[in-house]
Amino acid sequence: MSNIMPDLPTYAPITCQPWCQYGDGHTSEEPGDQMCSGIERRVPLYLTEMTNGACPGEEPRWAHDFLTVYPEKLFGREPTLFLGRGELPGASLTLDEARQVATELLFAVTQIEEQL
Repeated sequence: MSNIMPDLPTYAPITCQPWCQYGDGHTSEEPGDQMCSGIERRVPLYLTEMTNGACPGEEPRWAHDFLTVYPEKLFGREPTLFLGRGELPGASLTLDEARQVATELLFAVTQIEEQL
């Protein structure tokens, strides 16, 4: 009896974005699921309680929660930015929405700093 695995299907490559961390055309993903994603950036949230990121039965891995952001582009759609918190589901933002969030964050920081 042979243990030869069948070849996985491959699909036509897409043209990856210059910032795509893989740049391989995503030929192993089905059309419609082919997506470029950039490098994830994390911001630790030091004011939150530390969480254990270990699986059951593993040694505890304590770490601060974090915000994460990275560019993404699903084939056939406009690029978006993914914004998430830790391992929780996040949100994909249009570039205009991402600019608005950034503007509002900076506005709030400025309000506080002006009073210091």
